[in-house]
Amino acid sequence: MEIGFGLVITLIGMVVVFLTLVVLMGIVRIPSAVSRLSQIKRPQESVPVESDGAEIPPQHIAAIAAAVAMLGASYRVRTIEIIGNDNWERSRYTDIATL
Repeated sequence: MEIGFGLVITLIGMVVVFLTLVVLMGIVRIPSAVSRLSQIKRPQESVPVESDGAEIPPQHIAAIAAAVAMLGASYRVRTIEIIGNDNWERSRYTDIATL
């Protein structure tokens, strides 16, 4: 009899915890849903890519785009400028397989 009572208490506790987590998840998503509804949809415009001789590796562009995408829908990459930096120069020649 005591094991059955303990299992019932455990089950009730787990249900309460998971329901609380679901409610908190809904509360956290409310601001992003409101901002998504309030945004005015603008048509996407394509910008020609200008090259001044220095190319950015596609992995870097993908990483920058992913980081900006995590900030939210209100941000967009318009230009990427290369600033002289030793780390940037070294990463240009470093292959992922060598790490």
